[in-house]
Amino acid sequence: MTKHPKTHIGIELLRIVNKLTGIKTIDEANQWLIALNNWYEDNQIFLDEKTINHLTGRYWYKHKMIRRSMTLIGKAFPDIFRYLNDPEIPSTTNRIEGFFGHLKDKLRLH
Repeated sequence: MTKHPKTHIGIELLRIVNKLTGIKTIDEANQWLIALNNWYEDNQIFLDEKTINHLTGRYWYKHKMIRRSMTLIGKAFPDIFRYLNDPEIPSTTNRIEGFFGHLKDKLRLH
């Protein structure tokens, strides 16, 4: 997702997704999943809107970035809350991203 979605529905999804890093318990994770599912059910018609090229008959989804975000979230479900059951797993990747940022700086100098 972008940091500044243009649609109200995208803004709602961003608000839900931003709560991920604050989840510390399984109950909070379940509440988050319920909120995401409710958002999806409420906005399914919007997400399924298509644009059709009448000359070729080809179509594509109108709101591809929001659909892509939902696809990524769906694929992450098996592992998204694994850190709640294993204290060795960090809840975010911030530490490793900082490490890679340091490596990118060194690579640019080289």
